[in-house]
Amino acid sequence: MACINFLEVFTIERATLWKFGCMQHVTEQAGLLFGWLVLVLICMGFAVLGVISIELLARNCGGSGLPENKCFLNGSSLPGFFTIRTLTVRVVTSILANAAGFPVGREGPSVVIGSNVAYIISKDMLFAT
Repeated sequence: MACINFLEVFTIERATLWKFGCMQHVTEQAGLLFGWLVLVLICMGFAVLGVISIELLARNCGGSGLPENKCFLNGSSLPGFFTIRTLTVRVVTSILANAAGFPVGREGPSVVIGSNVAYIISKDMLFAT
């Protein structure tokens, strides 16, 4: 989980630096209006990429996942919620949402990502015996 969290923070930082670097370059070359337009388009690109990955790959990653996590801990069956696919989509969309500048934190998805990792590891250990 620490490696996933490090990768997430590192990627968010790099994407944000790239986003503002592109804006700065365009602002210096073409003016403030075009720099602002580039910033908006990059943020829109991150957002659209996140929405497309949720809609096409794992629709159950459309929220924080905390209510579903609580349901699972209380004994409800949630087929397809803790898979490698949902883990990957949740990490990628958390990165994209933060890089796009949405007012979201990493804490809620990080709890569910940790639960997903723990479930996958324990499931593999359970079936290995």
